[in-house]
This record gives sequence, structure tokens and C-alpha cells, in this order.
Amino acid sequence: MTIAIVNARLFEEAERRRREIEASRQKIEELNRQLERKVELQSIELEEVKDELEKNRKQLQLKYDYGRIVGASQRMRDVFRVLDKVTDSDVPVLITGESGTGKDLVARTIHYNGSRSARPFLSENCAAINPTLLESELFGHARGAFTGAHKDKKGLFEQASSGTLFLD
Repeated sequence: MTIAIVNARLFEEAERRRREIEASRQKIEELNRQLERKVELQSIELEEVKDELEKNRKQLQLKYDYGRIVGASQRMRDVFRVLDKVTDSDVPVLITGESGTGKDLVARTIHYNGSRSARPFLSENCAAINPTLLESELFGHARGAFTGAHKDKKGLFEQASSGTLFLD
């Protein structure tokens, strides 16, 4: 009979441990499910943060290099965004501003960042040209067209052909 009692106790002990193991296994499975849900939520949140970061990065990113122009304010970043758009276009651009504000620098930046960068960039201070010679400077002249025209001269428009002519 002692063997039967020992076997019964061992069986009860084994059954108790089996129930504990089963309870532990169920608890582990529940914790795993909770962890999976947390990881899934964090993955979704991470994707949202990545999307937001990419959106912000694109807003701050400029297409071209404006390193030679000093300024980091919101207004300057707005100017850089306009320059990004203008640089890709093939239309005349009017740059306005007071003397010394960097109109020439902006014109050069547009030129050298754009598709015309391999072609000439000419800058002319129109105020320094005698009004009677302005037409000749811009459009050129043929030899003998007027007194002092000893040879043909290309005008600035022809010299800058397919490039950029900045008239200040």
C-alpha cells in the first residue's frame, strides 16, 4: 500500500505542476499577445512619425544650393523656395530690391543652379551706360552705323545668347 500512496502523491504533485505550467503557459501567451499589440501600435506610430518627418524634411529641403546667400529666417527660406521654382523655368525674371540687397547674387544663383549654367552670365549696370549708347550696348551695331563705329560689335543680348543677361 505504501507504493500506492507514494504513487498517488507523486501523481498529485505532477498534476499540480502540470496545472502550474499550463497556467504559466497561458499567462505567457497572453503577455505575448499584449506585446504583439504594443509592437503593432508602435510600428503604426513609428510610420506616422516617419511620414511627418519626411513631410517636414521636404518642406525644409531646397532643390538647389543657396550657400552663397546669407540668411536662414523663414522669409529667406520662402525666397529660396521661390528661387527653386524660378530656376526650373525658362521665363524672364524680375528681381527687385534696394541697392546692395543682393540682386546680382540672386541672379547668379538662378543662373548657375539652372539649365543655363554652362552658358554665359552677363551682368550690366545700366546706370553706368551713357543713354545714347544704351541701344548699341544692348543690341550691338554694324561697322559705320554711327560715328566711332569702326567695327561690328555684338550686343549684350547676342553675347548672352541662351545664357543669362542681368540688367541692373
